[in-house]
Amino acid sequence: MKDERDPSSAKPEERRPTPDPAKQDAALPAAPENAGDDDLEDLRAKFGSARPGEYYTKVSKRYRSGKILLILLLIALILLIFFFGASSFTYANLRYLARNLGEATLGSGERAAEIAIGADGNADFALFKGKIAVAGESGVSLYRPSGKEMYTEKLALAAPRLIVSDRYYLLWSAGENSYGVLNAVSMLKTGTLDYPIYGAAVAENGSYALITKTRQYQSSVFFYDRNFKLKTEYNKSDAYFSSVAFSEDGRKIALLSFSAQNGFYRTTLEVYGIGETEPVFSRSFDKEFPVSCFLLPDGRAALITDAAYSCYDAAGKEVFRRSYTGSPVKTLYSAEALVLLFTEEDRSGTRVLVSSYAGETLLDVYAGSDVQDAVFYDGKIAVLSLVTEIFDPRTGERTVLDREKGAIALLADGEALYCCSKERISLLLPKEDS
Repeated sequence: MKDERDPSSAKPEERRPTPDPAKQDAALPAAPENAGDDDLEDLRAKFGSARPGEYYTKVSKRYRSGKILLILLLIALILLIFFFGASSFTYANLRYLARNLGEATLGSGERAAEIAIGADGNADFALFKGKIAVAGESGVSLYRPSGKEMYTEKLALAAPRLIVSDRYYLLWSAGENSYGVLNAVSMLKTGTLDYPIYGAAVAENGSYALITKTRQYQSSVFFYDRNFKLKTEYNKSDAYFSSVAFSEDGRKIALLSFSAQNGFYRTTLEVYGIGETEPVFSRSFDKEFPVSCFLLPDGRAALITDAAYSCYDAAGKEVFRRSYTGSPVKTLYSAEALVLLFTEEDRSGTRVLVSSYAGETLLDVYAGSDVQDAVFYDGKIAVLSLVTEIFDPRTGERTVLDREKGAIALLADGEALYCCSKERISLLLPKEDS
C-alpha cells in the first residue's frame, strides 16, 4: 500500500506547479536594488501580480484623463476671462504688452544725453512712468529715456498742457474744448465739452476733473472716474473755479474758487469727499485772489493766495498762515514742503520760500530773474532762470549749472534732471549715467 502522504501518489491533474519567484517578481515594477522582502511584499499588495504592460497602461490612461481634464478647465477659465473682461483685451493693450517685451532688453539705467524732439509751436513736457511726454500744438509724443520714440498721437491744441498720474496722463489746453487721456501705449479717450476748459487735475488712480461751465452755471467742475464716466458735477452760479486738486488716494477733491465781494476778490477753498455734495470743510478769505491748492496724503490741505500761504488739517482747522507781499511766479508741493516763488517790487530776482506744513521756514533765498520753471529734484529745488540753480533746503547749498539754449522747462524724477526746449531734451544730472 502506497503512503497517501507521498507526493508521487497524487493524480497528475491535481498537481500544482511551483511558482517561479523570478517570473513573479518580474510582474512588479522594478524595485530598488537594496529592497528587501518586506518591500516586495508591499509592492505585491499594492499592484498585484499583473503583467508589466498592464500596470503602465493603467498609469498612461490616468495621465491622459488628467491631461484632458486640465485642458477642459483651461478652456473654461479662458472663456470666463473673456466673458467678464473682454473690454481689457484691446489692440492697445496688446501693443503695450509687445512694447514692454521689447523694452525689457534695454538697460534700466540707459539715458541719452540728448533727445531730439522738434515740438511745434507751444510745448509742454511731463514724465510718465519713466518716459518723457512732449506735447506740441499738433499732438503728443512719448519717448523712452534712451531717446527712442514710442508713439505719436494727434490732437490739435493751441496751448497744450500735460497733467500726469500713476495711471493716465491728461492733455488739454486752457480756453479750448477738447482734451485727451493717454497711457504708455496710445490715446485712450478724446473728449469735447460744450464749453471751454479752464483747468484740470488727475488723481493717482486715473480719475480726473475738468473746470468748465454749463448753460445753467457760470462755473462747473466735472468729475470723471478712471473709466472715463462722468460721476459728479460741482457747480457755482456766483463764483468761478480756478483750481482743482485730488488727494493721493483719489477719495477727496479740493476746489478753489473766487468771487467779487464789494469790489474785492474773495477766495474760497472747499474740500469734498468724492461723490459727496456737502464739503468736509470750507474756508473763505476776503481781499485775496487764489493761486493754487494741494491735498496731502493725511487729509491736510495747503493753500496759496496772492497774499498768504497756509495749511489746514483734515477737519479744516488752521495749522498755520503766513502773509507775504509780491507777485506769485510758481508754486510747488511735495509731501514734506510747499515752495512759493514770487517777485518783489523793491528787490531784483525771484524769492524762493520753502516752508514745512507746520509753518517752519526751511529755506528763504533769491534765485535769478525771469524764472521759467521750477521742480523738485532729489529733495532739492531746481530753478530755471538765466541759469539753472539748485537749492538744497537741508544745507542751504546752491549749485549753478549752465542754461541750455532755448530752455523753457525742467523735468525731474528720482534719478535725473532734464532741461527742455522745443528742439531737444538735455540731461543735466546725473552726467555719469549718460
